[in-house]
Amino acid sequence: MTEKTESKMSPKLFLKSRRPERFSDSVIKEVGRLDRSVLEYHLSTLNRRSMELAFEDFAKQLCEKTICPNLLEQTGPVAGGDGKVDTQTFPVSEQAKDLWYIGINEKADEERWAFAVSTQEDWKAKCRKDVRKIKATDRNYSKAFCVTNMYAKANQRSDLEDSLCKETGIDVRILDISWILDQIFKHGYEQLAIDTLSIDVDWRREIEVGASDYSKGLRLQEIKKDIRDKVDTSKILPHQLDWMLEEAVLSKELENPPIETQGLFDRAIRVSKRHGTKYHLFAAHYQYAWASYWWYEDMELFEEQLLHSIEIAKDIEQSGQWGDVVSLLSIYSSYYRSNKDKYQTDVAPILTEIKETLFKLSLRDDRPSNSLMSRAYVELINLLTIKNTDEASDIFNSLLEIVKEGGFLVGFPFNELYNLVTELDNVFGERAS
Repeated sequence: MTEKTESKMSPKLFLKSRRPERFSDSVIKEVGRLDRSVLEYHLSTLNRRSMELAFEDFAKQLCEKTICPNLLEQTGPVAGGDGKVDTQTFPVSEQAKDLWYIGINEKADEERWAFAVSTQEDWKAKCRKDVRKIKATDRNYSKAFCVTNMYAKANQRSDLEDSLCKETGIDVRILDISWILDQIFKHGYEQLAIDTLSIDVDWRREIEVGASDYSKGLRLQEIKKDIRDKVDTSKILPHQLDWMLEEAVLSKELENPPIETQGLFDRAIRVSKRHGTKYHLFAAHYQYAWASYWWYEDMELFEEQLLHSIEIAKDIEQSGQWGDVVSLLSIYSSYYRSNKDKYQTDVAPILTEIKETLFKLSLRDDRPSNSLMSRAYVELINLLTIKNTDEASDIFNSLLEIVKEGGFLVGFPFNELYNLVTELDNVFGERAS
């Protein structure tokens, strides 16, 4: 996590101790051994065992998962087929891209990218040769990825990338064995390596599925099937947008690989922008912010999603969305409270701005329930800024008066206010820890 102090308890562990039902209850056991050194040795010696084609298949599948999913299958008796590249992107429609959620790159459907895979020990010479061949095709490739099972020193790799880019006008990226190992172990792709590279190792990941995970897993598969069979990407319907966000939330709670779950959240945001309302877009950003902090402990990503949520809430002007924003602000404020510089430069101005916005909403008499809830949220933000618990007394008295006034309004959202105070208790509890 970025900018995390040593005294802070892990947000994920904290919430998991309080809300275990929101996390996976399955037990994962790894039988046997497949550590980094074993896979490193296997990869570095592929050329001695004439496994060039196997490595090409492995590299293609790994790149599909981590860079872009629209890669062509190559034909031909040897690596590279007869097309001068080992694989390349193929054009897809903007609508078709809406359903992607792994290996997403915004330009992958618009630009032509080439991939060259090699097990040769002289990786620099092979990379030069491959990039020059790619340039000679005159197919207007904008990027060229050279995947090698050799180690490439950082300075040598950067120098060669810059040199070839200057020579050919193609953005060249060299992906060496270190990159491969990082992707495999970071994202849990060990089985991919074992299967495609025929690694003779007694390793497997056994999962004892918990009762909660079992029901969530069934629902997840049902949603996946509905999205695959029923969604028309030229016109995604509102309830189908809800499916996509629910899929991301379920994947998060099942604690599936972050690269997949975060891809699902990104997809929910992307399709909401294209096909949904501001309410759909807000919900996607809000849920992603919540996941970023409590599940992935990524404060930079959390801040990004928080700011998006605030901007959308300003347009919606509904108390429900502002309640969600206040719950995110409570996290933001609590996290940086001990960092005075960050708090004063970034957090305090946002709290002030939101209070002013809510105060204006509270003065509107055309929607009395919305106005009253806006007053409540102002008090809750005041609660976030207190320096000691003695200051909380007046705030709670004001909240009590708001609740009493709400009793005269049919349909006043008492549960919404109660749930928000409960969520604030999570944050204050974490601060106390």
